[in-house]
Amino acid sequence: MDAQTKESVWDPSGNIAVAEMNSRIKYAAFTFGWREAVRIILRKGVPVSELNVAEVGCGSGTMALTFALMGASVSLIDFNQKALDSARDFYQGYGAEAEYINQDCVNNPPEKIKGNYDLVISSGLLEHFTGKYRKACLNYHKELLNKDGFVFIGAPNSYSPWYRFIKFLRIMTGTWKIDLEVSFSAKELKMLAEEVGLKDSYVIAYSGWFEDFKYHVGGFFSALGDMLPKTIRMPLREWKRSLSEQSNIQVVNTADEMREFCGDMAAAVKNGDAGMVKGRGLLDGLSSGLVLFAFNAANPARNGL
Repeated sequence: MDAQTKESVWDPSGNIAVAEMNSRIKYAAFTFGWREAVRIILRKGVPVSELNVAEVGCGSGTMALTFALMGASVSLIDFNQKALDSARDFYQGYGAEAEYINQDCVNNPPEKIKGNYDLVISSGLLEHFTGKYRKACLNYHKELLNKDGFVFIGAPNSYSPWYRFIKFLRIMTGTWKIDLEVSFSAKELKMLAEEVGLKDSYVIAYSGWFEDFKYHVGGFFSALGDMLPKTIRMPLREWKRSLSEQSNIQVVNTADEMREFCGDMAAAVKNGDAGMVKGRGLLDGLSSGLVLFAFNAANPARNGL
């Protein structure tokens, strides 16, 4: 079946508090996927400040922001102009620069950006397409890569009990708002990469099982909250928003702090202090998220520094 999620599903509010963005940045840099991406970059011997990074279907562009804070040149690509406008606000708040490109990932990329990027990221995008649209989306990533570039693609795991439970709960309670989301196995991701001509593909867990469990406990309570009557739900949201706004007042030099944090995390990966990425054990195989890494050309040194 050839299908894609309707554009009307995506309606970014742009009201993400500074404290929440800080939390997102920190979570991103603690994941197996981010650390593996940094290891690949280190093996290539290219300073992060010289990288060209694109995030497709960017939303808030959090993953690319971690690299922008370390000096990388970043392009954010999304078919929803509201998402790009929100991302621009976030980036400006952190003193980070980016190019904002209003483009649908199932079309051919503009010639001016083809072959420009060392790293092309997407997270939570590929699962919203099936059939020819899914293949077109992944091919879009490949078309952006330079000859030595690689992709980092996050997607939900078909074998994750956490993901399946939260999705089932939201569908049964009528709080699931996404019209199309089809999860993957690691084998399916690798096969798809091969179909579009990407090389040396492999898949790891997005995060460790314990962090994944904690994240989905929060998702469970969020689902319960969405089941409450509007007269209760809306005041609760306003209360949470007011707490976030109060926390913003306490945030000092956020951009500098997050820039230092991302740099320290990358240094820890370089020094081996962050721990080796496993992501392939039994419990990690149940992670709600998978990350596909694949290269535009053969990369035989990918298994270690």
